[in-house]
Amino acid sequence: MSDSFNSNAKLNILTSAEVQNSMDTLQRILSRPIPRNAEHFIQSLADQLATKSKDAYLIDLGEQLSKAYEQQVLLAEATDDQYNPAYEKSWAIVCKIDSTPATTLEGLKVKAQALQWLRGGGNYIDCMGSDTTDMRLIGSILDGLHKIEVPA
Repeated sequence: MSDSFNSNAKLNILTSAEVQNSMDTLQRILSRPIPRNAEHFIQSLADQLATKSKDAYLIDLGEQLSKAYEQQVLLAEATDDQYNPAYEKSWAIVCKIDSTPATTLEGLKVKAQALQWLRGGGNYIDCMGSDTTDMRLIGSILDGLHKIEVPA
């Protein structure tokens, strides 16, 4: 093997949704007029594509969790045999979110979404009323994450 082989290297395998998202972004950017400073344009394009794909998997998991939770809500009054598969699907998605590192604000928002699901879909205000500073801070951070709007 070559000296450049790194046994700790991770393969970044993109899903078809991530590839399509990158292609859509590229197409949208390329449809804009090219500015006079082409180097700046190319760097801006590269930065936008890199940012879009960094947490694409995590963002997709967040969308999956939203849909799975909607199904749980619809089945809230159903029998356990009907409700439990919906809950288990959400739980499996939350476990994936837990084990996937976040590298962008969008990714952190998905992590906060997963925590909100774990708390039964409630908000973080009850943490903020806690007697301990750490829990009040956690509640405040998570509440703030949900209020931050991320540009598309």
